[in-house]
Amino acid sequence: MPLDAVLDCPSIGGLDYLLKERTVLLLGEMHGTVESPRFVADLLCNVVASGRSVAVALQLPELDSEAVFKYLDSEGSKDDRKALLTEARELTQYQNGRFSEAVVGLIESIRALRAQGDEVGLRLFVPPDVNSITRQNLSTVERSMAAKVWEANEEFEADLLIVLAGLTHSRVIRGSELDPDYEPMGYILSQWNPQWRLLSLALSHSGGTAWMCTTRNAVDCRAVPVTGGGWGDPSSIYIYGEVAETGHHGLYYVGDISHSPPARANMVEPEFDEKSVTELPFESTPDR
Repeated sequence: MPLDAVLDCPSIGGLDYLLKERTVLLLGEMHGTVESPRFVADLLCNVVASGRSVAVALQLPELDSEAVFKYLDSEGSKDDRKALLTEARELTQYQNGRFSEAVVGLIESIRALRAQGDEVGLRLFVPPDVNSITRQNLSTVERSMAAKVWEANEEFEADLLIVLAGLTHSRVIRGSELDPDYEPMGYILSQWNPQWRLLSLALSHSGGTAWMCTTRNAVDCRAVPVTGGGWGDPSSIYIYGEVAETGHHGLYYVGDISHSPPARANMVEPEFDEKSVTELPFESTPDR
């Protein structure tokens, strides 16, 4: 079916470029927004409608794979969702928006596609030795995460493998402001000489709010204003001529962003904090 004939899927600018050849797509996100998980869900809709095969790898603990796949095989009822949020013990430790309501919405989108007979693969790729409770720094396990993404790509052999991860992890160049020897997951994957195309895109937006933790204390996790200077057509992909200093091949622009709190039962959102932050994801400590 021609892409322009897919009426039920939100339009994504630049989609044809992604589908020219088999691709592993690293989407760098800022955890705790609605828009990045929604962008992945929209991508899935379009790729499935085009007749191509697709799979997703999420930066979530592999330990909770059983609970997530149990939900994927369910009817997606309120009780099924409650069971997911009860049984995914590692996932529910996250306070910073990595396992947000929007991510649960993405998982539901995958469930719905599979329920109608579409084959959508899913892999959680944070290794079991990462302690979500103590919020262990994931920079110590970049190679392990890269290995699991590689395994997922070999397993599914999809036309498009979408990898949703933090902005720092998705970089394909070596080094950071704090550590010139730092090797992100994306860089490691790029060095393994894959036969498939590896493409890394960074989140771009025009500002809004995101769910963030300003300290390691859970009471300091809240919706925070975020400034952004992105521009373009919303839900569009833009490719650079070469890898940028940020470590990405291009960007995906989503327009305004809005916060998505951690997925919890009966969660009461804290008061909105007027303190603003500026998005400098490539000049900070690797995200946790």
